[in-house]
Amino acid sequence: MNTERKPRILVVDDDAEVRHVTVSFLEGFGYDETEAPDGAAALDLLTRERFDLVLGSVGFDAKGDVTAQGYVLYVWRDGKFTPAGKP
Repeated sequence: MNTERKPRILVVDDDAEVRHVTVSFLEGFGYDETEAPDGAAALDLLTRERFDLVLGSVGFDAKGDVTAQGYVLYVWRDGKFTPAGKP
């Protein structure tokens, strides 16, 4: 019996269809995935559970340029998540 822990991935996207497709893809590789519909839900999960990777969408403005306003990178330090600065 294989007792190796599956890598846990948190999938964050406001589009339910995108989350579904992403989770279906990851399931095919044997990952343990969890979904969050927005950043607030993701942060809530991150304070209660441990994930190996967080996958999330990045916004685009009307010209197609990548925007990062409002996105803050958090890192695990001293037993809690703390802002590490904007990416």
